[in-house]
Amino acid sequence: MTKKILANNLTGLIFLLFHTLTFLLFTKFLMTMTSKSLKAVLPKNVYVPAIAVSLSTIVAVVLYIYVYNKITKKDNDINIYPKLNIDLKWLIVAGFLAIAMILIASGIQSLIPGQVGTNFTNNGNKPETSLGAGGPIQLGLSAVIIAPFVEELFFRGVLRDVMKKCYPVLYVVASGLIFGIIHTQITSINWVSFLTTGIFGLILGTLAWKTNNTFYTMLTHVLYNGIIVMGILANL
Repeated sequence: MTKKILANNLTGLIFLLFHTLTFLLFTKFLMTMTSKSLKAVLPKNVYVPAIAVSLSTIVAVVLYIYVYNKITKKDNDINIYPKLNIDLKWLIVAGFLAIAMILIASGIQSLIPGQVGTNFTNNGNKPETSLGAGGPIQLGLSAVIIAPFVEELFFRGVLRDVMKKCYPVLYVVASGLIFGIIHTQITSINWVSFLTTGIFGLILGTLAWKTNNTFYTMLTHVLYNGIIVMGILANL
């Protein structure tokens, strides 16, 4: 490994951590501001946190990508936004990966039966407690539509562009690890959630690098989350 390649990989990892922390802090700031603003104008019976999270994450990722493109003067070799030049082969692959991931998640769950591993279930609580005041509609909206859109644009779009000069396997492993970490609790690690989302991150990262199109990763993400949400709602 030459010094230049080593420097590119190290720089890519540093920028991956920088952009991840910056994006999370920016999103948290928008959530706080949005929640305060909505509480001032909406009726008290409206569940403000659910609305604030949904609005904030969408606005955060779109603004972040806009600023990122302006600052970096991004070229067009890495597609952050999804491209609708659909290939039937990759559509089939996306569906297969979603089903395969469900089987993988079920296997991990069976090995660690004391925890519930989806990121829609409060990192280990019973499924019914994950609905809260937001209800099934909010669960479906946030998990099946908003989460795949936001997370794929950032993790498989922005971070892939940040690490485009690195070895692809380094991007896949590093982004998958970060993806798993942010989907679990820091104070009490949920290993089911960490392993499941970490492996899913590896799969999505590989798919993004192979296709250079976040459309397919979004589709896989939507199908996977959708199957889980239907399972949660069916058991209520």
